[in-house]
Amino acid sequence: MPPEVPPASEPILDDAGIPPLPSSIRPIPRTIFASIKAWWHASPRQTAEAELHLFRPTGYFGGAELGNARSVQSDGPNAIVDAFHQAQDAPVSRHVREGNQYATVATRVAPDGKIGCLRAVALGQDPTMRRRFRWFGARPARYVHMLEIGTPMEAAQRPANEVSVVFVHGYGAGSAFFFKNVGAVASVPHTRVFALDWLGMGRSARPPYKMPHAPRSDARVEASEQFFVSALEQWRAKMQLERMVLVGHSLGGYLSVAYALRYPERVSRLVLVSPAGISGTRPSQDTHRARAPTARFSPLVARMLGYLWDHNVSPFSLLRMTLGLGPMLMGSYTRRRFGALDDHERQLLHAYCHGIFLGRSSSEHCLSDLLAPGAYARRPMVDRMTPLRMPIAFFYGDRDWMDMEGGRTAQQLLKEAGHTKVDLFLMPQAGHHVYLDNVAQFNPLLQRLVS
Repeated sequence: MPPEVPPASEPILDDAGIPPLPSSIRPIPRTIFASIKAWWHASPRQTAEAELHLFRPTGYFGGAELGNARSVQSDGPNAIVDAFHQAQDAPVSRHVREGNQYATVATRVAPDGKIGCLRAVALGQDPTMRRRFRWFGARPARYVHMLEIGTPMEAAQRPANEVSVVFVHGYGAGSAFFFKNVGAVASVPHTRVFALDWLGMGRSARPPYKMPHAPRSDARVEASEQFFVSALEQWRAKMQLERMVLVGHSLGGYLSVAYALRYPERVSRLVLVSPAGISGTRPSQDTHRARAPTARFSPLVARMLGYLWDHNVSPFSLLRMTLGLGPMLMGSYTRRRFGALDDHERQLLHAYCHGIFLGRSSSEHCLSDLLAPGAYARRPMVDRMTPLRMPIAFFYGDRDWMDMEGGRTAQQLLKEAGHTKVDLFLMPQAGHHVYLDNVAQFNPLLQRLVS
């Protein structure tokens, strides 16, 4: 049990009203020495601090200190109320351990009456897996790390017209990637906003990811989808949400559709942001295939990448093998992929990525089960979506490498099946991370969709 410490004093704010970066958030390394130093000093606390500082500008984390709600009795829908009241005068934890036992919550209410909270939600045992023998009966932890922004009000007292908006990230990402979007949606009246880390990714638990020992087939795709869908459904039941607006990016968009197909009564709207897996592997469509990431490389390199893909070698496995060079390699990725962010935001996102990329391997290995090389679905969603009847919106960037033609085809097929509430938006000056590349146009459209 971490020792008790006295409450921290109110942090000094900069000109923008945001606390300065903690010492654990180091500059993005550009040299081997700086990279080794960053790798050596990396810790779960650094990841948690980076996440909190990314969300502070939303205005919903006033007075929040890392781990300031240590003994919340519930992790269900009323935990945000318990954490808020407990954090008013509770000592702050100086330790952040794997498992995220300590919730972080605002101590000051925003002008619209809402607060932000970061915490974990225990899922219990996996209902889809056979019981396996383990020494001393131990089973891997299963919990989902999440952000919640809403009124500190118990579930039974919340208004009937409250809209639950749930953000789910893509492959190789986490809930903090939505740091520029959750505040805008939370500002819409009668909304309660959540952002989740998929089980086995981000700051969620990382249980073993074991699929059937069989060639890649529909059954294996089904099992892989179920790994994520069952966890999302367990979380929804734990939070007592009747219906949700699901906002899914990339792989999160694919899995949002998979969830909606299985639990259509629980989804009030789908917002699919540059979704993966809409188009399938169609060799004859060379114009579409040219947009895939593997098309940038020579045929030999593309074949080698395809081999690694099919054999479940994830980019993060390779990154872990680089040890002290990892932070510098990630820095190149961060600067290239998130060029639209300012230096302060990039530094925080890099520190956050450092923690979630190098965590224990788990569901990152889903990619080759669900998608073929080139990010084409083994079971294309474009052929499976027509039964859906909730409103659906597709977002793509004009510089997006994801196949927008899949979205257009899905829109056409849905309309032919009698579904009239299907929109498709092409965002200018945006790549695959549409929600970060063009915040000024993405957020107002999203606000309109959820209001």
